[in-house]
Parts: sequence; C-alpha cells; structure tokens
Amino acid sequence: MKKKYDLVMTDTINEGGHRLYRVRALRNIQARNPYDHSNVVYEGDLGGYVANYGNLSQFGECWLFPGAIAYDDAQISDNARVFGPATICGRARICDRATVFGKTLVADDTYLYGDASIGQIGDINYPESTIGIFGNARIHGNASIIRGMNPNGDIAIRGDIDLGGNAKLVDVSLSGHLKIRTSFTRNGKIYS
Repeated sequence: MKKKYDLVMTDTINEGGHRLYRVRALRNIQARNPYDHSNVVYEGDLGGYVANYGNLSQFGECWLFPGAIAYDDAQISDNARVFGPATICGRARICDRATVFGKTLVADDTYLYGDASIGQIGDINYPESTIGIFGNARIHGNASIIRGMNPNGDIAIRGDIDLGGNAKLVDVSLSGHLKIRTSFTRNGKIYS
C-alpha cells in the first residue's frame, strides 16, 4: 500500500502538552472542501497537525485540512473531513463521510459517522464561542450540529447523546441521556 500522507517532522506545534506534526499529501485525495469548493487535495499539499499516524488513516479519502488538529487516541478515517480550527482528541472517532468544521472540539468517546456534520456557519467568527462534543455522544445519519449566527455562548453536547436521522441542532446545548432522530432544534426549542 502506498502511503497517503507523511508527517513533516520539521513543522511542529505544541497543543495541550502534545507535540503535533503537520501532514503532507503523498498522492491526490478526493476530499471535497466546502470552503473553496475544490474537490482534490493535491500531492504535496499541507494539511493539519496530528500527534501520530494513528490519528489520520492512510486508507480512504479522509483528510485533516490546515488549521485542524488531532491527538490522543482520536481517529479520522474513511472519507471524513476535518477543517480548521477544529480539534479532535480523546478517543473520538470521525468516520464515513462525516464533516467537522469551524471552532469545534470533538472529544472523549464521541463517535461521528454517516453523513453527520458539526460546525460553525456564516461569515461571522465568534472567537469566544466553541462547539464542544463530549462523553459518549453518537452523531450519525444526516444529523447536524451547527453554530448559526447567534453569538451568545457555546454549544455543548455532553453525556449519552444519540443524535441521528435528519435531526438538526442549531445554537443549542444538550446534556444527559437523550435520543433525537427527526427534530429541528433552534435556540433551545425543539420542533418535530
């Protein structure tokens, strides 16, 4: 098997006590970038930062774009895409065709799969606001967790959350033991 990427040992950063290495594509990767609508990461392109080869799979078309980081036992695989300034850590798994973008933290035992997406939309960047996914959260299907245009506070998903189907969460926080499938939640109100 030809490697998909390599670590640039001379391009490092430190994050949370971890030394992270920049990834560089060793072949073209079909990883669609919604920010500039390109469909290919080209051989030689630089990506984000990882602690080790276990954070980003050599198989599939997954990619960690510039500004994004992954460390601890986190894994990005299949055709998943992670865009900066997202952070993937703990034992989090991002796989299938899942997408993480914007100022987002995916941690602990979170499992993001299917066509699920988590991120911040809009042209406004709220530097004090973060989307955080923690605990045993499972986000799958066509589910989305989105920071919309509401600058008030952070979005936190923690606990035994199972978000799937076509559920959409916009500017809302959840905790506890919940299963949501086809709701649309905005600013703390749930709509079916």
